Amino acid sequence: MNARTYRAPDPVEETTDAEARDVGKETGRQRRARLRADSPRAQRERYDRELADKQRQARRDAAGRDGDPLARLKLETQHAQDEFIRHLRASRIASPGASRSDQGRQLNDLHRAYVQQMVIQCLEPLKGGLTAQNVLTTVGMGTAMWLLSPNFRAVTGEYAGQMASAISGQARREARSTANGMHRRRLERLERLERGGRDLFTGRSAALAHVGIAQNAYDEMRRPGADRDLVRKNYESALGALYDCVDEDGLDRAEVARDMRGIVGQLIERDPEQATVFAELGHGRFVRSEPVTVVDEDTKQTRKVWEGDYVDARNGDLITGGTFSLREPMGTDEHRAEVARTMYAELASTRSPAGVKAVLEQYVVGSKTLNHPEAVEQTGDPSARARLNRARTMIASMRGDGISERDQKLVYVGGF
Repeated sequence: MNARTYRAPDPVEETTDAEARDVGKETGRQRRARLRADSPRAQRERYDRELADKQRQARRDAAGRDGDPLARLKLETQHAQDEFIRHLRASRIASPGASRSDQGRQLNDLHRAYVQQMVIQCLEPLKGGLTAQNVLTTVGMGTAMWLLSPNFRAVTGEYAGQMASAISGQARREARSTANGMHRRRLERLERLERGGRDLFTGRSAALAHVGIAQNAYDEMRRPGADRDLVRKNYESALGALYDCVDEDGLDRAEVARDMRGIVGQLIERDPEQATVFAELGHGRFVRSEPVTVVDEDTKQTRKVWEGDYVDARNGDLITGGTFSLREPMGTDEHRAEVARTMYAELASTRSPAGVKAVLEQYVVGSKTLNHPEAVEQTGDPSARARLNRARTMIASMRGDGISERDQKLVYVGGF
């Protein structure tokens, strides 16, 4: 494992005459500052700052004077999606006392805000001279159709006609595909939609809503004194309200599930601790499949792409269907059993003593990954990186369930 320790510069201090005579010697204050800088918490904060700096730089590159408007649209789309999930998580949609009608109203209000943001973002490049076809290709057919909604005719104006032409052209090119029939039905529904009516979900927006509702229920179950049975009931009710809309809008539930798995994978890529929300991921049973190498048709350059699938670490099966289930709070015994099952499955799948040794060593190192996340990212071997990420997720799941740091170590060692 090629872990690095990032040292912060020692603070500038006034130098006394005595200290000047002892140049090169470390003062007590400097030593305390160095120890604080080398602490696991400080290293984690530095790592988080580095990731945030990279993300800000990417946004600046896309939004600069010579930035690519399509790249900017992609970034703004990702931001809008993140905000939609965040607002659902912060809502009380799965909280005790929320009725099915309240849940439907909350869901549709938050979805309307997301749709409105996406419409505005799609209009900006159109006003800047970009073709409707380019915008459609960037955001997808379902999102582009929102520009045709009567709810936004006052702001879309002439650009709605441009997008309608682009959509018609795309539909003709997809005339023989199953997707074309679905798009045609959605267009017919849009034409019948009255101003002020509920905005149609896309497969993507429905999947975002599913993730946000799950995150909300995860938090609600961990509130002090929470009635887990009631939260579970409200969670299932909120999902029921969502999938009533999915069916009414003519969406394919399997496609929504595929998008949901993809969104969760993207969240985990940016923040591995997001896996703690879901039962299949909270102890690393399901892990993202390794990215494949593809060749860009235009540039002929190769790049790594994750195809959206998962692998069951216990039996090696490829997971290509279904949605992830909510992970309810667990006690120390339950966590210990899950840690043991995950590690046992890995050991049982090894083919040699060297393989057993590697698994054991990597899980020993894995106990430190929560405080040293940069070590995971810098691990070159895919198998080792996957094990370190699983260990990190296990510990994060225990912390999310309110288990003390001392007991986390005992549970991890006990399972090991």
